[in-house]
Amino acid sequence: MIAAYRRFSRHWLAVGLGTLLALHTAPAQNLLQGARIVVTTNTSPEASDWVSQVAFPKEGRFSLQLRAEFVVKDMPASPILSLKKPDPICEWRLNGQDLIGPPKDMFFPLLEGIPSSALKIGTNILEARYSVNVYLREGKLSPANAGNYQLDLSPGDPARFEFRSGPVLGAAGHDYFIVGCRTRMPARVTLECDGRTWVSKPGVIHRLRADGLKAGNSYSYKLVARLVDGNATAESKAWTVRIPPREGAQTFVALGDARNNPKIWEHIAGEALKMKPDFAMHTGDIVGNGNDYEAWDREFLKPAAEFLATIPCFYTFGNHENNVAMLYQLFGFPQDDRSSFTETVGAVQVISLNRFENWGKGSPNLVRMEKELAASKAPFIFAITHPPAWSSGAHGNDPLGTEVHFPIFDRYGVTAEIAGHDHCYERSEPGGTTMLIAGGGGAGLYPQEKLAQNPHSKIFRSEYNFLLFKTDGGECELKAYTYGGTKTPDDQRKLELVDTRTWTARKPAAATEPTPAEK
Repeated sequence: MIAAYRRFSRHWLAVGLGTLLALHTAPAQNLLQGARIVVTTNTSPEASDWVSQVAFPKEGRFSLQLRAEFVVKDMPASPILSLKKPDPICEWRLNGQDLIGPPKDMFFPLLEGIPSSALKIGTNILEARYSVNVYLREGKLSPANAGNYQLDLSPGDPARFEFRSGPVLGAAGHDYFIVGCRTRMPARVTLECDGRTWVSKPGVIHRLRADGLKAGNSYSYKLVARLVDGNATAESKAWTVRIPPREGAQTFVALGDARNNPKIWEHIAGEALKMKPDFAMHTGDIVGNGNDYEAWDREFLKPAAEFLATIPCFYTFGNHENNVAMLYQLFGFPQDDRSSFTETVGAVQVISLNRFENWGKGSPNLVRMEKELAASKAPFIFAITHPPAWSSGAHGNDPLGTEVHFPIFDRYGVTAEIAGHDHCYERSEPGGTTMLIAGGGGAGLYPQEKLAQNPHSKIFRSEYNFLLFKTDGGECELKAYTYGGTKTPDDQRKLELVDTRTWTARKPAAATEPTPAEK
């Protein structure tokens, strides 16, 4: 998280602390025209030492408050307001009322749907909390100058109210599915499915869970959003989701590292959709910078809209997501309070290892996972995580995976670990559990650099890819498809089947000797 803040703090300072924003609204509409804008490093709610400029004593990270005092003579006709602001300043209050918007670890230029009812005739106070990293530049420390903070608080347009992202299906089980979305302004979202409704709390990021459904059945669903402060509404189109069956043949896909390349990601998701999978698994690195609120639409959500709206998906997260709060608000997990989760669908048990959490020896996550593996009756178990235990790609092996996780996987007959992080396709067979890397969803491809670390490698392809699995009876078959490499001309890209593998159903293991999780 610290590294993420450094990245956007450097961006902030590189263009000058307090970026001047282009004002697209006539000056007369800006309620902050002529406002008194001051700052302080005192983060107390009772701060009184407001000044026009803060000089920093040294390099480092500093927390600040910003305050704009302005006078309103006539209430605006519009029920909502819009605030144009510096991207990294995200935590705002108007007359003591917290403004609903994206999480404070995101950066974005426009906060919409602020209730005009928060204003009052007379003096108003707009406040913000934020942090900056201060560096020496040409031997000097740049101050925080309140005069540089050009802000625009203007009447908003309810006609702009819409779904900006989604629907995005998360996990699904034999009687439920989870769906998320993002609205441009604060709203309550209603999920309509099977003649019933579920309603979200007010916000701009929404997640809903439809339950009481029947395994193997297909359901039509729709999202309806209503602006919190106003009468505007928005509706998604009707989509269809199939609840995973309890038994019989099953198809699923694995893919990951979609970041920074929406064109390739759109094609990979489109080809995977053609396989008509019952569900998907994503191995992380969804976008290039998780703190960039608009990048989620640009890089991931919009290019694969149909895939994401119709195929339930089990997610684990990568380093590029920066562990932002939105991960846990948008993507649905089988157990709401667990991003490291387990779910069994048909013949397959999925176990997710969120590596933003502690997965070391003796950790609660590891102890719990081993108990779940010991109790599992599933014919096939797939563990999904971001860093691969075994890899001959640029990142190489993950010691925690090779030394701690794989001995447990081998002991309980886990079918395979599926990871990303290295942007390639690779299958390794270290003996027992198979290691699969599906890191070819769009990110820049990696060559095979560390083969000496991974003598178990059976095939390595520096190409975009996704994996297709089919279970039927006592077997699970893998087909690995690639979609060309970095230098492949777009008009020559085509799916190529490059690898196959078949596993037989596992036999549940009884606990005997203690494992690293127990020591």
